[in-house]
Amino acid sequence: MPEVEIKEVTVVARPGSARRNEYRKYERLISNVKRVYPYALMVRERLNKVNEDLKNITGEKGRKEYIKNIEKDVFADQKRPDRLTRKRPSILIFFLYNQG
Repeated sequence: MPEVEIKEVTVVARPGSARRNEYRKYERLISNVKRVYPYALMVRERLNKVNEDLKNITGEKGRKEYIKNIEKDVFADQKRPDRLTRKRPSILIFFLYNQG
Protein backbone atom coordinates (compact mmCIF):
# COMPACT_ATOMS: atom_id res chain seq x y z
CA MET A 1 0.00 0.00 0.00
CA PRO A 2 1.36 3.39 -0.89
CA GLU A 3 1.59 6.05 1.82
CA VAL A 4 -0.24 9.33 1.26
CA GLU A 5 0.37 12.36 3.44
CA ILE A 6 -2.85 14.11 4.45
CA LYS A 7 -2.82 17.70 5.63
CA GLU A 8 -4.21 18.43 9.07
CA VAL A 9 -7.78 19.67 9.12
CA THR A 10 -9.28 21.64 11.98
CA VAL A 11 -12.95 21.11 12.61
CA VAL A 12 -14.73 24.03 14.23
CA ALA A 13 -18.23 23.71 15.55
CA ARG A 14 -20.93 26.17 14.61
CA PRO A 15 -21.47 28.88 17.17
CA GLY A 16 -23.87 27.59 19.76
CA SER A 17 -26.49 29.70 21.42
CA ALA A 18 -24.14 30.49 24.33
CA ARG A 19 -21.52 31.98 22.00
CA ARG A 20 -24.17 33.90 20.09
CA ASN A 21 -25.54 35.35 23.31
CA GLU A 22 -22.05 36.42 24.41
CA TYR A 23 -21.50 38.06 21.04
CA ARG A 24 -24.83 39.88 21.27
CA LYS A 25 -23.96 41.15 24.76
CA TYR A 26 -20.60 42.34 23.49
CA GLU A 27 -22.18 44.13 20.52
CA ARG A 28 -24.75 45.77 22.83
CA LEU A 29 -21.96 46.95 25.14
CA ILE A 30 -20.04 48.45 22.22
CA SER A 31 -23.20 50.19 21.00
CA ASN A 32 -23.89 51.61 24.46
CA VAL A 33 -20.32 52.82 24.84
CA LYS A 34 -20.46 54.57 21.47
CA ARG A 35 -23.66 56.37 22.48
CA VAL A 36 -22.50 57.35 25.98
CA TYR A 37 -18.87 58.33 25.36
CA PRO A 38 -19.53 61.81 23.86
CA TYR A 39 -21.72 62.65 26.85
CA ALA A 40 -19.03 61.38 29.21
CA LEU A 41 -16.51 63.74 27.63
CA MET A 42 -18.93 66.65 27.89
CA VAL A 43 -19.79 65.89 31.52
CA ARG A 44 -16.14 65.39 32.45
CA GLU A 45 -15.23 68.76 30.99
CA ARG A 46 -18.08 70.50 32.82
CA LEU A 47 -17.28 68.67 36.08
CA ASN A 48 -13.64 69.76 35.94
CA LYS A 49 -14.72 73.36 35.37
CA VAL A 50 -17.16 73.24 38.30
CA ASN A 51 -14.51 71.78 40.60
CA GLU A 52 -12.04 74.50 39.64
CA ASP A 53 -14.67 77.19 40.22
CA LEU A 54 -15.62 75.72 43.59
CA LYS A 55 -12.00 75.91 44.73
CA ASN A 56 -12.09 79.68 44.18
CA ILE A 57 -15.43 80.29 45.93
CA THR A 58 -15.20 80.94 49.65
CA GLY A 59 -18.14 80.52 51.97
CA GLU A 60 -20.80 77.86 52.13
CA LYS A 61 -23.60 80.16 50.94
CA GLY A 62 -21.70 81.10 47.78
CA ARG A 63 -20.96 77.46 46.99
CA LYS A 64 -24.59 76.40 47.41
CA GLU A 65 -25.75 79.26 45.19
CA TYR A 66 -23.19 78.38 42.53
CA ILE A 67 -24.18 74.68 42.58
CA LYS A 68 -27.86 75.58 42.33
CA ASN A 69 -27.16 77.73 39.26
CA ILE A 70 -25.11 74.94 37.65
CA GLU A 71 -27.95 72.46 38.26
CA LYS A 72 -30.40 74.79 36.53
CA ASP A 73 -28.05 75.11 33.55
CA VAL A 74 -27.51 71.36 33.29
CA PHE A 75 -31.20 70.49 33.37
CA ALA A 76 -32.04 73.28 30.91
CA ASP A 77 -29.34 72.09 28.51
CA GLN A 78 -30.68 70.43 25.36
CA LYS A 79 -27.60 68.24 24.87
CA ARG A 80 -28.69 65.72 27.48
CA PRO A 81 -29.17 62.17 26.24
CA ASP A 82 -32.78 61.53 25.30
CA ARG A 83 -32.93 57.81 25.82
CA LEU A 84 -30.88 56.21 28.54
CA THR A 85 -31.44 52.48 28.90
CA ARG A 86 -30.73 50.70 32.15
CA LYS A 87 -27.11 50.00 31.28
CA ARG A 88 -26.07 53.36 29.81
CA PRO A 89 -26.04 55.40 33.04
CA SER A 90 -23.75 52.84 34.66
CA ILE A 91 -21.39 53.07 31.68
CA LEU A 92 -21.46 56.87 31.92
CA ILE A 93 -20.62 56.74 35.63
CA PHE A 94 -17.85 54.23 34.91
CA PHE A 95 -16.26 56.68 32.45
CA LEU A 96 -16.55 59.57 34.91
CA TYR A 97 -14.95 57.68 37.81
CA ASN A 98 -12.17 56.27 35.64
CA GLN A 99 -11.26 59.46 33.83
CA GLY A 100 -7.69 59.28 35.15
